[in-house]
Amino acid sequence: MVRNLSRYFFDSGDVELSAQVLYDYNLIEEAKAVLATIGKSIEDIVEPKSVEISTFSSTEPFLSSTESETEPIISSFASDTEPINDAREELKVLASEEEAEPIEPFTSQVEKQKKIEPQQLKIATVDLDERCTVCLGEVKAGESFVRCPHCGKPSHYSHLVEWLKVKTQCPNCRNKLSLNMFKT
Repeated sequence: MVRNLSRYFFDSGDVELSAQVLYDYNLIEEAKAVLATIGKSIEDIVEPKSVEISTFSSTEPFLSSTESETEPIISSFASDTEPINDAREELKVLASEEEAEPIEPFTSQVEKQKKIEPQQLKIATVDLDERCTVCLGEVKAGESFVRCPHCGKPSHYSHLVEWLKVKTQCPNCRNKLSLNMFKT
């Protein structure tokens, strides 16, 4: 969960807050790695605790009569923790959202993939009203195309083959695809 929150801040461009979240949860090596991407170290984001020295008069009720009027009292104040508290609140929100979404068992995902029948390679007899999901060009009469087994959107077969070499998901619905889902 902490790593997901850190990743969120990293992807949003707030690398220092990403590292601070990791550091606060004792993931120091990961925090160092995140900071290395911007050329910083842990010492750059972790501020030392400030120490304030002040004197109090003995007339104040919380001092005992044995303390002198000018005896220094040292109190430590933590550095500004607002960004950290905001990050922790966001972590709580993300945790509650994850609990709300049921996690689908791996076996049911496999079963869904087994139910998908291979799609037949087709030759367009007329220009299609829909566009290729890869090149966004028209699928014209005489061109070979296939439809995604998940969303049904068409793609030029040759374009989809090249796409699947780079990404194994549908360019439209982002569901997992492989070449064996299509009959040639």
